[in-house]
Amino acid sequence: MITPKAFSQIIRHFDEIDKIVSSRTMRKRPWLEVALTSLLCDLLDEQTQEDEKLEYTFKRLQDDLSKEDSLFGINLQLETIEFNQIFERYISQSDIGLNLIFENKIEPQLSWSRPYLLQAKRLYPMNLNPLLYSEASTFTTIDKDQQRRIEVLNEVLKVC
Repeated sequence: MITPKAFSQIIRHFDEIDKIVSSRTMRKRPWLEVALTSLLCDLLDEQTQEDEKLEYTFKRLQDDLSKEDSLFGINLQLETIEFNQIFERYISQSDIGLNLIFENKIEPQLSWSRPYLLQAKRLYPMNLNPLLYSEASTFTTIDKDQQRRIEVLNEVLKVC
């Protein structure tokens, strides 16, 4: 079970990642999608996120979870992999693979692991000078061929 306190700490961790990635889109020359994807992968991975000056690291999150929720005996882990363009195009249709692992130490049968395939898309601003984003901003699009490959992958993996 994830308590409300633990949930707010998890959200704090992901909010910080979001702020760092989003800040790269607000520069005079926003980062390209490939660079943003690489940064996101590094920030999600507990082994590389400390290189990115993340204040509320996954290690700190785990420490806080063990202090607050030690009675509940939970452990969270994140594993990431960044796929190269060839693997993305022909196999995964994803930029990043993410595995979220929830270990329940009190009731191990309630533990779980969930793999996710993430396809990154860059958000384009409505205005370049000054740089402005709004609800009308658009993402890069998935072309019809890529959409079909995603549908085939979902059918093979029996997803959705």
